[in-house]
Amino acid sequence: MRKIGTTVLLLALALAGCTVSGDGQLAEPAFTEVATDSPDGNSPNETVTPAAGSPRAFVFESGVLEFGDFDPYALGDDLFDPCTEITEAEYAEAGFERLPEFDSVNEFGAISICEVTSDSEYVVKSFSNGSLNRRMLEEAAVIHHQYASALIPEIIVYGPKDGVDGDCYAQIDTLRGGIGAAVGGMSRRVSQDDICRIAIDMTEQLFRAHGQE
Repeated sequence: MRKIGTTVLLLALALAGCTVSGDGQLAEPAFTEVATDSPDGNSPNETVTPAAGSPRAFVFESGVLEFGDFDPYALGDDLFDPCTEITEAEYAEAGFERLPEFDSVNEFGAISICEVTSDSEYVVKSFSNGSLNRRMLEEAAVIHHQYASALIPEIIVYGPKDGVDGDCYAQIDTLRGGIGAAVGGMSRRVSQDDICRIAIDMTEQLFRAHGQE
């Protein structure tokens, strides 16, 4: 039930964002696949190493995902997908076990939810993307300003606008949309504060494994 609820809420937020006007400016491309020529003429992707002085970012095998503001209306098909652009090995390196049977993408291709194992039967943990930036989330959701991260000061923690307990999201805005943790919990068993702190901890854990300061 929590899985379904999390998916529905993220879809509702994505659709709510469609009512907010944008400036239509194209965003700078931020996620680059780096390849080098091999002796046999092929060009397989190799491990990406950001240059010194590069912006804060996640660094995955698929490329470098820089932190920064994004234009939701200019993303098109370039929304980062944590289900396909973070490998199972990279999740494992960060301490997570992927559950691919619950990968979920909505019919508009806007939302991906990748569930990971949880140590509690009352908590569902996943990583998701988002097509709403901070300004849009302030209109479509409730920003929980009481939560912050010393490791990731860019983090945004939010929940349903109706104030219903049981779901909390931690998002980092990147030039390819938002990325972070989506956590659902049984409110009679787990407090909203616990759920939000789990979401922050998960996002920090991913950054510790694959973040570029």
